[in-house]
Amino acid sequence: MVRGDLMTLDNLEALSKVGFNEVDKDKIIDINNVFINQELSKEERILDFLEKSENPYFLKCGDVFVKISFSNTELKIDECIRRYLNQCLDERL
Repeated sequence: MVRGDLMTLDNLEALSKVGFNEVDKDKIIDINNVFINQELSKEERILDFLEKSENPYFLKCGDVFVKISFSNTELKIDECIRRYLNQCLDERL
C-alpha cells in the first residue's frame, strides 16, 4: 500500500491472502521499531499501525518473520495455546 492510499476492507482481504513467497521481506516492518501511541483511541491506534505497515499481516521480530492470520472460530488464543502445549506434553509421555 502506498502511503496516503485509503485502506479498505477489500485491500485488507487481499493483503491477508499474500504468501511468504510473494511478500518483499525488505518492506516488512520490525515490531521492535513500531511505536503506537497508547493515548489514541482503539480505532486511531489501528489506523496508525495500518499506515506504518506495507502489509499489516506480516511482521518481523529481529530475524524472525511472522504472518498473522485469523480463523473463523470462537476459540480464543489462550485456549489454542493451552491445547497445543497439552498436545506437546502428551507426545513426550
